[in-house]
Amino acid sequence: MQRVCQKAPAEAKGGGQSSAEQLRVYINNNLESLRNLDELSEFIGLSPSQVIRIFSREFGITPMKYVHIQRIERAEYLMRMTQLTIAQIADRLGFADARHFSTAYRKLRGISPNRYRIDFRKRENHMNRSD
Repeated sequence: MQRVCQKAPAEAKGGGQSSAEQLRVYINNNLESLRNLDELSEFIGLSPSQVIRIFSREFGITPMKYVHIQRIERAEYLMRMTQLTIAQIADRLGFADARHFSTAYRKLRGISPNRYRIDFRKRENHMNRSD
């Protein structure tokens, strides 16, 4: 009876959400401060290998790969919507430095962050002129 009435720690935190969904929400809410898999493991109350297994099963990628992709997407938003430098964006999103961020960005997107920002501004200027 006691076992049936108690929720597992992961279920109790998320109000019915799966552990993987709780992790996804936690990642999205803590993207700028999240440092490693151990932090996710501690949050959800599971071992790092369990965290990887449940997240990968539900979303098809590891949690840290998801973090990486979300950071790149957040960086794109910041490059479009702010005047922050590439170095400031890199620092804000937890990359070691601007070079590390640029390398990671180029690997995922095939262009440099600076090229992305320049291309975005050109498109935006072109669209504003055609109005």
